[in-house]
Amino acid sequence: MEKNKITRAKVIKSIFSLILIIGLFSSTVYAYDVLEEARYLIKNFYIENVSNETLNKTTVKEMVESLNDPYSVYFSNNEYKNFVNSVDMKFSGIGVRFEVISEGVRVVSVLKGSGAEDAGLKEGDIIIEADGKSLVGLSEDKIPLYLRGDEGTTVKVKVKRGSATLDFTITRKLIQTPTVEGEIINNHTAYIKISSFGEDTADKFGSILDDLNKKSPSNYIIDLRDNPGGFLDAALNIAGYFIGNNTVVKVRDRDGDEAEYKGYTHRTKIDKPVIFLTNENSASASEVLTGAIKDYGAAYIIGNRTFGKGLVQTMFSLSDGSYIKLTVLKFFSPKGNEINKVGITPDFNAEYNNSMLVAELLSGDSKDACNKTGFLKVKIDGRYFEIDLKLARQEKYYKAYNLILEKARESGNEIKIGTSLGWTDIPSEYKNKAYFMYYPEYKELQELLNVPVDKKFTVTFSSNVDKSTVEKSIELWDSKTGERIPLSFEFVDSKTVKAIPKNNLKNSGEYYFVVNPTVKGENGAYLKEGTVSYVKVIGN
Repeated sequence: MEKNKITRAKVIKSIFSLILIIGLFSSTVYAYDVLEEARYLIKNFYIENVSNETLNKTTVKEMVESLNDPYSVYFSNNEYKNFVNSVDMKFSGIGVRFEVISEGVRVVSVLKGSGAEDAGLKEGDIIIEADGKSLVGLSEDKIPLYLRGDEGTTVKVKVKRGSATLDFTITRKLIQTPTVEGEIINNHTAYIKISSFGEDTADKFGSILDDLNKKSPSNYIIDLRDNPGGFLDAALNIAGYFIGNNTVVKVRDRDGDEAEYKGYTHRTKIDKPVIFLTNENSASASEVLTGAIKDYGAAYIIGNRTFGKGLVQTMFSLSDGSYIKLTVLKFFSPKGNEINKVGITPDFNAEYNNSMLVAELLSGDSKDACNKTGFLKVKIDGRYFEIDLKLARQEKYYKAYNLILEKARESGNEIKIGTSLGWTDIPSEYKNKAYFMYYPEYKELQELLNVPVDKKFTVTFSSNVDKSTVEKSIELWDSKTGERIPLSFEFVDSKTVKAIPKNNLKNSGEYYFVVNPTVKGENGAYLKEGTVSYVKVIGN
């Protein structure tokens, strides 16, 4: 038996040479029985010393579970195949993305065409049971074992929806979700979403990057939100597009022995501004890539602190065809920064719903070397960003834009306004006028103070206008929330229109009444400039 055993040194050396963050290395140890095989592996390779009580358990499953490590798991042969397929996002299951919470499993999203959608599951539902088995307290690794299964089979789930408890019978379907997708957004930004680091993710990333680069993007957004990890090799490969063959990650075993992994060398390397998006569900291989990007300053990171899974698991096969996944190493960023239970802090904190919007705004590109009209430039954390004010003015970007302005002020208050001749400082008389950050090139009209809640706004143009362009050009919005107030329009004559809020304004509310220069005259000419008026509603 001793002759056929794999030594600890040989396994560690092999781990340093290859492949997974959640399943680094597969090897078989031959012994008198499966229980002894597992005992040998756990005793010699687990990241911490193991008690005799654990080693003397009567089944492999009990032995692994007694480690109290959510990342060390026993798999039957079929469970192992399902696990590997899940990394590649190929599996048969009910079709939901989920997160583990104290009450069970919260449905983050329901995949289109899935059994879950057919049965009526909704985002926000909490699955508490599957086929009579409580899901409360199970680790993220264990949940799929109860929700996935052979195509065409069914699973009965119990769901909490608000105060109600509902029962569903869901038919499992084959689900194949791409691990990486990309597109050009806002006409100049290459957006790439990496959902998992599967076996073919790096190749797909390279192909998508080549296709997007043909469109000459000005910058890139790499989205790692909700990416739980996957193959280390994929992370190393992708890292090479940003940092070349520099060190991507350091690993350390329980004896303190260390090794480094370097990025792949590619024929192209991204040399334009890059933003990474992370959140609390960005884990494992996602943290390997993000940690390297942050250490080398290769991208600006926006979002939430990452999960903090700085542990490496190795997959060992046993002679009966089953597997155990054991935590065998800790990993660190290239500069040696701790990741486990710490995570990676972004440069710019923003919640999920705002992080992408912040990234889009910070990815503006004025293009023209001289004319910067319609743009704002901010310096944040030593980096310069251009913001397209046409985006910033849109209601959905309101909170994100204010987060940026707040961050810019914290970083030194270097904010420039674009003009036809380049960048200029904000004139002192406008520094305390918030509207100016949205409409610096618009003409400020007289403030409308103490207006009634049922105020009707009358606009008179200097010449006859094309009425079809007026309704889309006049806006009234809440200066505190960015909410657009629905308006109706009554034309008094060809030059004069009344803009009437469909609902009463708020007592003491503050608004901006805006006439955009998209109003067209009957002669075909547009307004020379837009106008903006500050509106203050009378209080109680």
